[in-house]
Amino acid sequence: MVSEIIFLTFAKLVVLILGIIIVVVSYGAYRRVKSRMMLFVSLGFGLITLGSLVEGFLFEILKNKLAF
Repeated sequence: MVSEIIFLTFAKLVVLILGIIIVVVSYGAYRRVKSRMMLFVSLGFGLITLGSLVEGFLFEILKNKLAF
């Protein structure tokens, strides 16, 4: 059980770091080429990253079990 939580925490950390990198790179591309599509890519990945972060916090705060 503890190893599953450590694995999930590590996976969430990787998702968060990659999400932040993608958001920063795509926002920089938006500023460089002024393409609205790149702005939407940046916002979309930002929302996905934020959702992953909120889900991780709720999991830790509510102390949900992994199995039903």
